[in-house]
Formats: sequence, C-alpha cells, structure tokens
Amino acid sequence: MDMYKGESLFKSKYGEWSIEYLYHSEMYVTSCISVKSYGFSGAHNFSMMKSTIESNIEELTVMNESLAGVCRLLDTDSDSYIKLEFKGDDLSIAGQIGGSYNENFMQFEFIADQTVIELLLGVLRGLLME
Repeated sequence: MDMYKGESLFKSKYGEWSIEYLYHSEMYVTSCISVKSYGFSGAHNFSMMKSTIESNIEELTVMNESLAGVCRLLDTDSDSYIKLEFKGDDLSIAGQIGGSYNENFMQFEFIADQTVIELLLGVLRGLLME
C-alpha cells in the first residue's frame, strides 16, 4: 500500500472514503481524509496522536471480531471526526469533514460492510510505520 497516493477504504454509488498520508511528527500523524457522499464531497487534513491510533486499532480489532461496537477517529486540531458503528448487520460510517467553525464543512453518513474495518486497520497500521 502506498500511503502517499491514498488508500480508498470504501466506494459505492452512494459514497466514497479515502485516506492519504501527508506527514508525521514525533507524536502525531497527519493525513488527508476525503469523503464523497450523495453528490457532495469534502477533504480535511486530519491529525491524530499516535497513541490514539494505537487505541483505535485495538477498538477496531475487537469490532472486526465481534461485528459489534463503535470506534471514533478524532482530529486533534478540530471537531472533525469519523465514527464507525455497527447497527445490526450494517456498518454505519458517519462523521464530519472540516471544522464546524469553518465556512464550509461536510457531515455525512453511509452504510458499508465489515470489510471496511480490515482495510482501515491496514491503513492505520501503515500510518504508524511512516
């Protein structure tokens, strides 16, 4: 996986979600998260503490095994977020791209299957290795 070109995590006729590695510091990793949903699209530079990414990997691993639960990816620089949550057999992916204090930001939600979790785990592990 080439993090510099971006990794598409989900794509359907209703939505698309991808993550592209940008840069890192000693404690943080910054990626560009892009979302397309029902004709609207947005992108945001999303910074996460490495320790938070490690916690998210643990949460997603449990979710992937149990097919239940919630995991939130939180941007440290704004109120942007991505929330993955099992609702019955469906995996809801919801969130906000861009800070609500900006003139433009995007809230979205779409349904995917659990294969997205395995892809996201690979991307998050890759971000920690950058």
